[in-house]
Amino acid sequence: MASSTDHSGAWIRSNVEPATVDETFKDGYIDMLAPRRKQFNDLAWVMKKVRTPIYKYKHERGYEQLNRDVLHSDRVSHTIEKISRETKRPLENVAKEAEQILLEMAHRFSMTSVRILGYSLIKILKRLHDHIYVNVQGLSQINELVQEYPVLLVPSHRSYFDFLIFSILCFNYDLPLPAIVAAQDFKDMFLIGAMLRNSGAFYIKRSFRSDRLYWSIFTEYVQTQLYNGDHPIEFFVEGTRSRTQKSYAPKLGMLAGSLEAYFKGLVPDIMIVPISISYDRVLEENLFAQELLGIPKPKESTSKLFKVFSILNENYGSIHINICPPISVRQMSTGKIHRPLHNLEPRFLINITEREEALVEDIGYAIVWQQQKNMVLSVWCLIATVLLQNQQGIAVSQLTETIRWLKSHANSVGAYIDWPGGMTDEEVILSCITSHRHYVDLKDDYVTIAAVEHGDRLAKSKHIAGDALADAATHMVLVIYRNQLIHVFVPYSILSMIILRASKTLQILPRGETLRLFTFAVKLFAKEFVLDHKSVSQIFDNALQVLTHTGDVIVDYEGSIMLTESVTRFTTFLSNMLMPFVCGYWMLCEYIVHTTIDIGMGKETVVRPKELVRSAQYFVLSLIKEGLLADFELLNLDMLSNAVVSLKHFNAVYYETRNEERFVAARIPVVREIIRDLHCLSELPNIPEENLRQSASTSSLKAKL
Repeated sequence: MASSTDHSGAWIRSNVEPATVDETFKDGYIDMLAPRRKQFNDLAWVMKKVRTPIYKYKHERGYEQLNRDVLHSDRVSHTIEKISRETKRPLENVAKEAEQILLEMAHRFSMTSVRILGYSLIKILKRLHDHIYVNVQGLSQINELVQEYPVLLVPSHRSYFDFLIFSILCFNYDLPLPAIVAAQDFKDMFLIGAMLRNSGAFYIKRSFRSDRLYWSIFTEYVQTQLYNGDHPIEFFVEGTRSRTQKSYAPKLGMLAGSLEAYFKGLVPDIMIVPISISYDRVLEENLFAQELLGIPKPKESTSKLFKVFSILNENYGSIHINICPPISVRQMSTGKIHRPLHNLEPRFLINITEREEALVEDIGYAIVWQQQKNMVLSVWCLIATVLLQNQQGIAVSQLTETIRWLKSHANSVGAYIDWPGGMTDEEVILSCITSHRHYVDLKDDYVTIAAVEHGDRLAKSKHIAGDALADAATHMVLVIYRNQLIHVFVPYSILSMIILRASKTLQILPRGETLRLFTFAVKLFAKEFVLDHKSVSQIFDNALQVLTHTGDVIVDYEGSIMLTESVTRFTTFLSNMLMPFVCGYWMLCEYIVHTTIDIGMGKETVVRPKELVRSAQYFVLSLIKEGLLADFELLNLDMLSNAVVSLKHFNAVYYETRNEERFVAARIPVVREIIRDLHCLSELPNIPEENLRQSASTSSLKAKL
């Protein structure tokens, strides 16, 4: 059996001809839906007797006893007494508040609810998806781990389906059902909120770190389930669904609250299991594209959920669930922390040391890197990437050759491409185009990006008017699928972009200057791509080594890059992948510079963060309408928002509070320095100064209106 952590093409590693491989079991993955299609009787399946492995130190208790244990714990009792003493509120009132918090938060696990939800969900999954593949080695791994250790299950989060798909998998393979951390958005949904709660979801606020009572109850609730082994705990370390389909930097609050149990010696180890969930086609693709353009997300409700049942007539391909190798907190902490320090004070006090905080951050990033590394990429990711670089269209024969070439390069740097067997390359690509026919047109063996109708929400939107919004939304759908692939190439893309830009004026680029620009780009795009910012030099050396090995970059004996010889098809393609990000950040910088000069008349100008991002979007749209820019991806509000955060890290902008409202102000000289370095990274469009100034002025007014 192939290891799940080896990442070349799905059929490449098989010694068997792809056409003879059973679809139920391929390359170390087994199809969870195949038995359900053959046996038909889903009611018998959902009523089966479940025999799950049990944690060796588990003491059986129901959810009511769990809640009592939390409320009567030393941690919560101490917090209640302290708040009562400090606020001079009666102890009973604070205790009632704590009881209400826990009542709203806690799950009410019920196998009856699990079976009802499981029956509905398996019916939907069979209608929507051809296969749900899960790696067999990962299933065996979880089966062993849950008997010996407290376990944290940490899936990637790119669809609402992530929320329960792992639960249905655990039910199917007789693994313990997890308790799932869920946002309160779902809590008040009629019927659905209660059903999810009864299936293991416990609801928390999105932000509560400053609420001592809430944090105390939440931490105790999570930790007691960990060390008693009631359930594995499932949560999303990225904090929210990735609308861009890229990985987000980890949010560390939930992770820190869980790992405190290890830091304070309550458990000998905690096993963290990253899980990569990959979709051939994401259910929310249109919704995500519209949100990235600024159309507000509709509020979650049961009525809206039933309205989307029309998607049951669509085919969404396969899902791959890759259960990654576990991360041992004990092993990662060796030599980095000193747990006996916590023996000097009561263990129920909420505090961790600076070294422990640093370890939590390291583990958080390790989880996200594991998720990225183990993603299974579809053929459609490759097609979307190529189409975005050929927006006027491309012949099927040329597309097939380019996809074959790109697939080979992706495999060579560690990507796992799910390439179907028993078909020619052209048949694979044409089949994929048919599955995504809403976004591409095929006519006379020529493929173009389609003009798509995106529904009422788009038509009623007042954010971006006219055909530009429909075109941009279609474009953005392709972008989110390209983003599923882009993490594979980011370091090589940064290096390639530097090489191509320098080749316009130089023959040789010294290593020192190349590394400086590379480091600048990694820091600038820290919110876009989850890289190890503590090891930039090592990432640079690896990227240079890989591109040198492929023959795409030529280095002389002093380590300088020979620029003319290093401009190849591959380095050009890689550079083009990253171009929208460089251009988008440049646009925000230009908007800030020209708005401050024009409206502020040389004085400091402050603006609300959302207004700044929205104004920058109008600024870009104005330049697109004038024909001075051509890429609709530059309208991506997520990218523009990330650019603001990045400028803050460079001290180019700063936040200040006025009348309890936050504003952004700019340090223009620093912004201009960033613009200069962006021009060193890439050859940016030549836009006349007058057009920049005029578009900035009108855009500010539109955003305020």
